[in-house]
Amino acid sequence: MRKKTAYGIQTRGDRYTAVGLVPEDDGRWRITTRETGTHAAGPGLDLRRAIGSKGTPLGLVLNRKTVRNALTSFPRLKRKELDKAVHGWVAREEGTPVADWQVAWTELQRPEPDPENTDVFLLYCPKWELQAFQQRIAGWGGQISRIIPEFTVLDQMYRQYGSGRHDLQGWNLVYVTAQEQFLCVANHEGMILTRELPADLNEGGNRQEHIERLATEVDRSLFFARQTEYNPRIDRVVVCGEAGLAADLVALLNRDTSVPAELWDLNTLFTMPEGEWDETLILPAMAAVLASGKGGLNLQAGTGTGLLPPVLRRRLALAAVTAAWTLVPLLTVGGLVTSRIQDHYLDAAQVRMQEALVRAEEAKQVYQAEKLLEDKENHIRQAARFQRDYAGVLLHLASLTPDEIVFKDLRLGDGTDGEPRIYLTGESTSNLVEDAQQAFIAFQGALGGSPLLTPEGEPRKLVISAERQGGGMRKKVEFSMECGIRQGTAVPVEEPAVALREEN
Repeated sequence: MRKKTAYGIQTRGDRYTAVGLVPEDDGRWRITTRETGTHAAGPGLDLRRAIGSKGTPLGLVLNRKTVRNALTSFPRLKRKELDKAVHGWVAREEGTPVADWQVAWTELQRPEPDPENTDVFLLYCPKWELQAFQQRIAGWGGQISRIIPEFTVLDQMYRQYGSGRHDLQGWNLVYVTAQEQFLCVANHEGMILTRELPADLNEGGNRQEHIERLATEVDRSLFFARQTEYNPRIDRVVVCGEAGLAADLVALLNRDTSVPAELWDLNTLFTMPEGEWDETLILPAMAAVLASGKGGLNLQAGTGTGLLPPVLRRRLALAAVTAAWTLVPLLTVGGLVTSRIQDHYLDAAQVRMQEALVRAEEAKQVYQAEKLLEDKENHIRQAARFQRDYAGVLLHLASLTPDEIVFKDLRLGDGTDGEPRIYLTGESTSNLVEDAQQAFIAFQGALGGSPLLTPEGEPRKLVISAERQGGGMRKKVEFSMECGIRQGTAVPVEEPAVALREEN
């Protein structure tokens, strides 16, 4: 079976170092790819294709100066509550919202367990810095497996592959090269302290002075570690990095300090085709190894907390498998019973649904019939509420008519516009023609001021004549005219005493 190549990338300023490696049968890793360049130019086509292939492990070495770390205690809580407490501690410590930080943490186990408190080692980094770091290699493709700072890369690598680590209770892991100088104090439960070491300000001009300064800081770090609440026991100082510098530092530490020091030879872990070890490849090569594994701290989004210990994970997995095999028969029988119950319920529900549809259709028809009847009754009631009071109009006309005027003909009819009209034919009589005319004029004036009637134009007929009556002559004015009925003559009529239809 072909072994999967894992890749690690470390950036320094605007430059990057990329390493690809594969595991060998003897437990070592063979470096197959090494490439350096600028982020502006980007990786070569072969490297881009290799990293972008599906399932390729990819680890990123994050600049440790952008990452904070702390060792603190919390009240004993469940894991979800403890995770919230850790994030809250970071936000309170930095004075910014929780959402501004990417946090990874792991729980430490004291030699003597504390029933009330939990020790936690945590890493946290501003999300904007992490996103800027990821943006630099966004065009490379691939799925990032792990993002951790340099000291975490070194610590996790030593925990898994350091020689003699099982015989130690605690250690001071020192990394020195021309570019990187730092240390981390840890034990089997977790990391306790990290410190920067002084850089070579003379750039190799006074090597012995630089080594002495390194030894002084390493010895001071042991003192600082003992001042912590955890107070670890440090059995060994383990030095790695650039082979010559690391060997000289080990010799000086063994001569001047009380804690034994030893060299961690990284050539036992990695091989190169050329046979030459390049110190700039150490950290990205370690990141590639860690990316191909599981567990440990990780600042990649969605993997913020450390995983459970391996022994506990195996026990939980075994318990889950056992429970699954036990539950299979129960689940099978339960599934059959549930299926039959559901089928019976669905059949009954289908029958009830059909019955409900029939009743709904009947109710719909009844409602439509009732609605039609109600609309008819409302229309009749509305029409009956308003009708023209013709009797009142005629009485009003009589009240306007002088005594001298007698109607020969009076008819109600519709005009050309469909509105009702009163057609009048009559005469005004008197002994004197002036009185007859005056009575007709008064009648016209009364009609003009009537609130109910209005004369329509001039009289159709107007004749002044005389007729013999008794022993003398009687004067008269004959007329024929048309009157309209004003709209205001529509007056409300009281509701009938008995309703048209009784409501249920």
